Amino acid sequence: MSPSKQSVFISYAQVDRGYAEALGLALERIGETVWSDRRITAGQDWDSAIQNALRSASVLVLIVSADSLSSQYVNYEIGSAIGAGIPVIPVLVGEEISLPKHLRRIQAVDARGLDSAAMGAKVAEAVEELKGRHDDS
Repeated sequence: MSPSKQSVFISYAQVDRGYAEALGLALERIGETVWSDRRITAGQDWDSAIQNALRSASVLVLIVSADSLSSQYVNYEIGSAIGAGIPVIPVLVGEEISLPKHLRRIQAVDARGLDSAAMGAKVAEAVEELKGRHDDS
């Protein structure tokens, strides 16, 4: 099952699922179509599903934590997005960590200490602003 045109791909480590779900709901409330691995159904080839979703994404929202930065799957998703020219929005959650070089040059959303509603609103604003800049070009 291949996804229809998606607007936002959420990349995260499983331990950060709560953040991903909160962001997904906030983005859907402003009318964004969101894809995360929760859309993969039983019996579906999850690697193909992720690749298809990445190819159709216009923005990748990355939940940044120590766990996500050490995940080979998250790093694959980041590399695929950057390689395809898909903008990445890093969202800082949890403890302060040192970002890898390829993410340090990208302006992040600092969501540390925010409740899920405030975090969702801040990320939704960043997504709308980023997409607006790309629509103008």
